[in-house]
Formats: sequence, C-alpha cells, structure tokens
Amino acid sequence: MILNIIRNVLPIMREQKSGHIFNVSSLGAYNVGALSGIYCATKHAVKAISETLALEVKPFGIHVTDVKPGFMRTEFFGSSYKTTTPEHSPYQHLYDENSGRGFQ
Repeated sequence: MILNIIRNVLPIMREQKSGHIFNVSSLGAYNVGALSGIYCATKHAVKAISETLALEVKPFGIHVTDVKPGFMRTEFFGSSYKTTTPEHSPYQHLYDENSGRGFQ
C-alpha cells in the first residue's frame, strides 16, 4: 500500500516542485526479537524505502520523513493480538518465554 500511495502522489509533487511524504515505521526496524522477524522486516523495509526515496526526490523539493514512534501502551500484544503455538513446534520455548506478550 505504501508504494501505491507514493506512486500516486509523486507526479503531483514533482510538478509542483514541493511536498512532504511521511511514512510510519517503528523502532522495530532496529530492535528485533524472537518471533518478530516479519514485523521487524516490514518496518525496516519502510525505513529503507523512506531513506532512498528522500535521496531520489530531493532535487524536486520533496522531503521524506520516516516516523518511528516509540513504545506506546496499546493492546498490540494484548487482546488485539493472539496466536497459538504450532503443534509440536521446535520453538515452543520461545512461545513460552513470550506468553505474556499475547502468545498462547
């Protein structure tokens, strides 16, 4: 979705020779942990897209900011996020260690 939005706004911003794109990433782009690989990888991808895009569009007067919110009290690892341990998982110990973070 992020790429589709950027593709749609860039022609307009290039034509007006100004604009500012804000992408929302996460500290997860830097702070990785067990069982969070996909989440952290996608946040790192947003970070990389933002950094390279900023270099590419600078000559057009367009700015790009990658917003990385800090930790906030949400239900992300609470009732809004539930998963089950795959049966006979070799990573059972990781699910057990993270059971307070929404893993069951």
